[in-house]
Amino acid sequence: MWNTILKFNSGRVCKFYGVLQLLSLDVVAGALGSGIMVSSLCGYLVTPHFLAILGISVWLIYTLDHLLDARRLKGSASTLRHRFHHLYFKYIVLAWILLALAGAILVFCRLELSAIYFGLIMFGFAMAHLSLVRLVGNQTSPLLIKEMGVAVVYSGGIWGLPVLETGNWIQPVIWVSFFQFLLLAFINLLLFSYFEYETDEQDKHTSYVRAIGKVAARNFTGALLFLLPISELLIWILIPESEHFLRVGSIYLLMWGILAALWVFPVWFKQYERYRKWGDGAFLIPFLSLF
Repeated sequence: MWNTILKFNSGRVCKFYGVLQLLSLDVVAGALGSGIMVSSLCGYLVTPHFLAILGISVWLIYTLDHLLDARRLKGSASTLRHRFHHLYFKYIVLAWILLALAGAILVFCRLELSAIYFGLIMFGFAMAHLSLVRLVGNQTSPLLIKEMGVAVVYSGGIWGLPVLETGNWIQPVIWVSFFQFLLLAFINLLLFSYFEYETDEQDKHTSYVRAIGKVAARNFTGALLFLLPISELLIWILIPESEHFLRVGSIYLLMWGILAALWVFPVWFKQYERYRKWGDGAFLIPFLSLF
């Protein structure tokens, strides 16, 4: 398996990043960058415990999904990520349990009661989503959009605490920004499902792309891509005095540009799983909000 990692990643930096990808730590980094961006937009003070809880929560949910898949597929998984989790299953489970305990201690020691309630609701939604996906199994349906469920959990977990703690949920621009972020996350996941159509077929993973077909999924994703620049233009016209366009809108457009490139050049991005590096890398752009 490590020979496969070395084949797809030449150079020390690329090899190291390949391991981070297998452990979903690039996704965690993207969540942290997005959390910093959202906090900046809402005027929420970023604290170490907020970043720790956010990072741990994202890693626990993503890793649990991979562990369940690895246990179901065992050594027959067609993706390197699932074979990795199968090979190191016991060690990853141990790390999962330890981080879950650390996260629970942080939550109950550092967060207000309202934030704890929100976290429990999001955790319940995430577990319900994972249970539904496992229950559905190999079945596909246009009515079951697995990617949207993941996007809601990811986006809601990032935006929830800063918005609730500052009371900015009553501001329309916050809602618009949230739905734009949700749209970007949804598009990202749809693109990944498009690129992983063959492996999902082989491993019997449900996905919206499998339900409606690759051509229809590509057209649907292309239509969604048009929504973000249109919404940015409307914000600029209707709310010209808003700082949204400069502070967050520009970051969104950079993220959108990468996702649009994945849609326009699918052949190149599919080689060596470039789509995963660039797609997950797009969510590192929110770190620019630090400057």
